[in-house]
Amino acid sequence: MATVEITTKREQAAHFGLFRVSPGGNQAIFVRRKVGEPTDYMHTKSKKVKSQREVFAQASIHYSHLTSLQKEALKRQVEEVEYIRDHGKSDVKVLQGRALFISKAIHSISETQAPLQIPFDVCIVLTDQELNPIDGELFLLYLKDGEWHQAPKTQIALGNWLFPLVPPGQEAYRVYGQAEYFLDPHLPQHQYMTEASLRAHHYHRLMYVGDYLTHLFLPTVDGQVYHDAGFFEGQGLTWAELVASPGNFAYPTLPYCHPCQIIENNYDYLKWRCIVRSIFMFNTSFLPDDSTIIMATFSLYGYAKRDRMGIAPDVNIYSANPASDITLVPGDYARVGSIPYCDTPITYANWKITDPYWNTFYLNDTGLAAISKTGLTKIATRNANYDVSGIAPQWSSTQKNSYIRARCNEYGIPQSPRLTVFYTVPQPDPA
Repeated sequence: MATVEITTKREQAAHFGLFRVSPGGNQAIFVRRKVGEPTDYMHTKSKKVKSQREVFAQASIHYSHLTSLQKEALKRQVEEVEYIRDHGKSDVKVLQGRALFISKAIHSISETQAPLQIPFDVCIVLTDQELNPIDGELFLLYLKDGEWHQAPKTQIALGNWLFPLVPPGQEAYRVYGQAEYFLDPHLPQHQYMTEASLRAHHYHRLMYVGDYLTHLFLPTVDGQVYHDAGFFEGQGLTWAELVASPGNFAYPTLPYCHPCQIIENNYDYLKWRCIVRSIFMFNTSFLPDDSTIIMATFSLYGYAKRDRMGIAPDVNIYSANPASDITLVPGDYARVGSIPYCDTPITYANWKITDPYWNTFYLNDTGLAAISKTGLTKIATRNANYDVSGIAPQWSSTQKNSYIRARCNEYGIPQSPRLTVFYTVPQPDPA
């Protein structure tokens, strides 16, 4: 029988992210051996070595399930991984590609007893409104542990962007594009896509604006109006009565407002106490008479919200016709319209009260047509899923309230409500 004699020992690459269990918790270790030293296959009765070998095999199988494009993308991924050296000392090793994926897979199996979720790939085409591919850049981000991370990407053709390593099961996703002379009508801070929505998002359309101009307007008047029926027994109103009430309070000088608020009456069964709406007026007469408005956004700085009733109230922007151009009066509660200036209300869950704080509505065609080039543009906020719809929320008899709160102009310019108008003007004929 032939024998093998080892004359020179050489150092081998470390095993990928092996783990050991210790009283202080699971620890990552990298096992480095030299040729000729005892290896796993020689420890036939070690349960720990057997477990490590099985976990490593599972991680290798997970890697084999990746597509060739995903494996290629992994080669460009580099991360630092902590491991345990001799005598329990920790150190950091840089891994990339296959080694990095298998290390993460081993960690997932050892820590959670669940395999590492295999990323999925998605291809999205950056286009104009007619679905023609355009030259630009597309970004895909995912929300994990409260922070946004950018997914790796590669452009495989004009406007065709491949994202081969999108992690599944994340809190939210967002896609946005950039291209010269184009605007993305969906700003990234307004997007909270589900995984299902992302997988179905094959085209990302930008709006052509050419050489556009922008103007940021701050309100000349802002505040809240509401009808408070009272909280004593016998004062509660039905939901229909409260929605159609004339209004009895107005506060145009507070540093905050409630884009929407709903309060129960806790004495009268199925009766209600209060609905709050808010109104904002902007002097947009600075816009040129011959300008063409192509896009506009209305933004509020959110800083508080509460849903004690558990009804998840949303908020949208609507028409308004207050009695005065310089202040608000109680009767303006009934002068808030039901014609939406934005096609998509902001849900309670998506109302931001932490960085980036801004909650942005995109004006639809009705909203754009309401922007005045000669005077005031008037915008109101109110709850959409109960106030506008006329459908009463669940009543719970404990005078709970649900609200969304934002800063007003009186708080200070950095957090003031704002109307941003994008427009073009005719180019003069060359003389």
